[in-house]
Parts: sequence; structure tokens; C-alpha cells
Amino acid sequence: MSPFFKEMIPRIHSKKGGKLPTNSPRKGSVLIAVLAMTALVSFILLEFMEEATAKIKYYGLFYNRDDLRTEAYSVLETTLAVIDEIREIDNALHSPVQGWGNPLQYSKLQFDPSLKIDVRISDETAKFSLTRADPLILNTIFDEMGISLQDAETLTDSILDWIDEDDLERLNGAEIDYYENIGNGYNPANAELQSWEELRLIKGFDTLFFDETGHPTDYFNQFKSAVSLYSSSPVNLNSAGSFVLAVLARLSGFDKEALDTYISGLDGERDTPDDRLINSRNHPFFPTGITSSGGIADLQSQVLKVEVDVERGESNFLLSTIVSWTGANPSANTGRTNVETVYSDDGKIIGGKPQRGGTKTKGNARAELGYPFQVKRITENFKI
Repeated sequence: MSPFFKEMIPRIHSKKGGKLPTNSPRKGSVLIAVLAMTALVSFILLEFMEEATAKIKYYGLFYNRDDLRTEAYSVLETTLAVIDEIREIDNALHSPVQGWGNPLQYSKLQFDPSLKIDVRISDETAKFSLTRADPLILNTIFDEMGISLQDAETLTDSILDWIDEDDLERLNGAEIDYYENIGNGYNPANAELQSWEELRLIKGFDTLFFDETGHPTDYFNQFKSAVSLYSSSPVNLNSAGSFVLAVLARLSGFDKEALDTYISGLDGERDTPDDRLINSRNHPFFPTGITSSGGIADLQSQVLKVEVDVERGESNFLLSTIVSWTGANPSANTGRTNVETVYSDDGKIIGGKPQRGGTKTKGNARAELGYPFQVKRITENFKI
């Protein structure tokens, strides 16, 4: 053994037993220091791992978002193809019970099983068109909502003044002078509403449709469910809800309950698989009092809102679209023989009368494709 260690060993031995004391203050200090360092390193490592995990998750969401975007558009294309195929087969869109209410099931296409895909289709022509609405329709809607006559007239005149192109103020309405006097910084748009939030700026709506905290009231929700910003077509009787049918019944004088009962099917509930539809004006349940084609109500779905929601784990992508089959390429609807269905008194089909179809015309490449619909609006990760 080295002389150095021989000299040091006696110094560190105790006088009694010659062993290291088990409760040495120095050994306790070292242990505390080691534990403190371990805790500090553990804390730093934990913080690093949390930050790294957050960054990985952040970048992963963006990577998945791009991937989900591609999938969402694929689902949208499939959905529109299914809807238009059914439109061609039946010569019109009437109701989701035709099969377009569940387009992915109809298409039988297989998508990535790791994806959760939700497709929601709603009929904008199940509502009154705001662009076609006149004072009688609007006043009847407001009255059915339980709004007083005075307030209803204010709402009707104000929204028509906001939309029309002139500066002539209706009796209970408001034009540029009114809005300049209240000093809210806005003037009438003299154009169609672009969003429901625009109602906050219109006389009458600002106080009746929004509470003191700025939240929408029940009046707002009722009006939104009964009126469309995107459709300029007559109301589709097949998909119109109970409130819209009630207003139509008051305007046209038909039996709302009888129509609702027939369309609801045996279970008495709307939007279920046993719903029934009316696809011809000579159908025995077509309500009398409804004006002819181009009037207040009809039997076709002309404008649809399609929402595609794609999820994988915590990542999701939402695609909202307004699609119109009015004003689309006319070549998409020609070259076919349309058949007007004939019914017996109890609603059974007994025959059909062929109607003259169109003749396909020559045109440019886009016309030859016969693109059958128009995408009026599309948003990503934002509900329309």
C-alpha cells in the first residue's frame, strides 16, 4: 500500500472502532447535494420533454391538417358525384330519402380506416329565400315567431331597406340618414346579406335579435332556421321544417298537419329513413293553394349545404360548401327524357307521362363536360 494511504487511513478512522462513522455530517451533505442535483436534472428534463412534446404535437397537427385537407376534398367530390348521380336517375333532387342523405354509404367507396369522416347535408331550399322575400312573407314569419306587429313591420322594412339598392326609406325602415345619425360607422349595404352577423347592424334586429351582452336571442335562431342567405329558389315542401310549413300554410291556405304527417312516414318523425316525398304536382298530397312553378314553394332541392368533417386523432379538418343546381351548365340536364309521375288517389304510382327533353348543344370543352352544379361558397375550418 502507498505510504500516502497508510498515513491517511488512521486519520479517518474513529478512535473507538476504527470505522467510518455512519452519521458523518460530510456524508449527509454529499447525499443531499446528489439528491438536489438529481431533482434539478429531472425537472429540467421534464420541462424539455414537455416543450418537445408540444412542438411535435404542434408540427404534427399542421402536417396532419394538410393530409386531412386532401381527404376532405376527396370526400366532398364523392358526395357531389353521388348527389348528381341520383339527380340524373330521378331527374331531380327532392329529399334525402332518395339516397343522397348518406352519400358515402351509397358510393360504397372505402376511405382510410384511421379517419373519422362525417358528412352533413342540409337543404337551403327548405327555407325561405331572403332575396325573394316580400313584406307579406317577412311579416308572416315574424308574426309566427311571436313578434308584435309594430316590431315586425320595423324588422321587415329595415331589412328590405338594408338590402335594396335605393336610398328610399320605407315607412318603418331605415336608410343612410338613420345610420349616420346613430353613428355606428355603418351604412346600408344595398346588397344581399353576406353573413348572419350583419343583422347586428340593422335597425330593430340589433335589439330584438341580440341581448345586452351581444349574444343571439331565440328570435335570431328561429329566423336563421327559417330563412336562407344562399337560396333564391322556392321553398322545397319535402324538406321544409314544421315552422316553415306553418308559415306556408298561412300564406297559401293548405292543411299543414296533413302534409307534415304524410312526409313524416309511419314513425311520425322527420329526417328518418321512412320519410316520404312528393315529386309531382299531381300527387294527391300536393297541397292546394301553392302557386305554380316559380312561386313561393316547390318540390325540389336546388341549393344544398355540404359539410365534411375529417378527423384523425386530435387533428381535424372542416370543409363547408354551398352548392347550387340552379343556373348550372344547361348541357348537364339535356339529352334525357323526363317523366311526370302519375298517382292514384291513395298516393300510389300508376304510370307516367313522358315530357319532352332538351337537345344537347355543341360548345366549348367546359360546356361539353356538362358540369351540373355551382359552388357558391366554400370555407375551410369555418362553418358557413
